[in-house]
Amino acid sequence: MDLRPDGLDGWRVDVANMTGRHKAQDLNHGVAVQMRRAMREQSPGSLLIGEHCHDYTQDARGTAGTG
Repeated sequence: MDLRPDGLDGWRVDVANMTGRHKAQDLNHGVAVQMRRAMREQSPGSLLIGEHCHDYTQDARGTAGTG
């Protein structure tokens, strides 16, 4: 099934630093890994852009892109 009816090869996630986080629960890294894995399966050359409103260095550990 082709999920790209308009031919776009990318996703942008608003406030990506909060995705998967609620109070003491922090699933952010796992969500990023799963999202990138699903994107790579659907379209290997797709682009993922995440908006961060904080110091992102702890989230950019280099593993979200490689799954």
